[in-house]
Amino acid sequence: MVMDKNRGGIKTFIVSLFLLIIAQTIIAQKKAKAFDIYREKVEDGYRIYADNNSFFPISGKIKFKKYKNLNFTNKKEEWYVVPANTKRKLLTELKVIDNTKPFYLHIGRYARYGDYYQKEYDKNFEYHLPFENNSTYYVLQGYNGSFSHRGINAIDFRMPEGTKVYAARGGRVIRIKEDSNIFCPNQSCSKYANYIMIYHFDGTIGEYHHIQKNGVVVDEGDVITIGQHIGYSGNTGFSTEPHLHFQVSLYGFFGKYSTLKTKFLVHQNKPAIYLSKDKGYTNYFKSHNFQSYK
Repeated sequence: MVMDKNRGGIKTFIVSLFLLIIAQTIIAQKKAKAFDIYREKVEDGYRIYADNNSFFPISGKIKFKKYKNLNFTNKKEEWYVVPANTKRKLLTELKVIDNTKPFYLHIGRYARYGDYYQKEYDKNFEYHLPFENNSTYYVLQGYNGSFSHRGINAIDFRMPEGTKVYAARGGRVIRIKEDSNIFCPNQSCSKYANYIMIYHFDGTIGEYHHIQKNGVVVDEGDVITIGQHIGYSGNTGFSTEPHLHFQVSLYGFFGKYSTLKTKFLVHQNKPAIYLSKDKGYTNYFKSHNFQSYK
């Protein structure tokens, strides 16, 4: 009987240890960098690799801070596009010039969302209004607005906190933030804005800002369809009143960050239009009735 108890204790210990290892592995995976560029020393120089653990391509650039006795196989400073979910992509190699002398390398890293070299995107896409059908909301601020939209193509919809937000276009959720409950009327509060970012399949990114605290109902990696419920509007970050800020961004164009003017479908059987400040718009298109992913 004593031996059976000992065996039971050993089994319990092994199971507990196994579960602990699994939990630690999951935590480590969550803490893994979304994107990293790193070097490996080899006999004849260095090889530089990149890992992209994101659901979308990321472009990286290597800054060669210090180096000695090495030749570059590529251009000295160049942007490299690393596809989604890619491990150990070889970016470049550096070869030793003189094997009789020491060599070393110190690097820095830069990264941008998307394909640095992207030139084209779907300029004709017609967006749905990001709120429930049969609802009407007014545009507080439009493209290149005089308050916080200077030089930015974005739309602010006046919207009470807790209003359901729907995807204006389908894609994949790449970033979310929902831990803030802070707002103020100046740019110092920009970092406190909650948001949802959705990567569209033409390389553009839909951004929904000022989301309510704990108001995101999708997860990073979720594939989203147009008209799907994705969160709840709020009043977080750089904000003077509750509203939803919507913009479409492009991080490529040879490194130039751009916000794009977007046309919305606001009438059935009529072409999409650009929205105007101080006008109200009604969504006549029925949203899909999706369940929360959380």
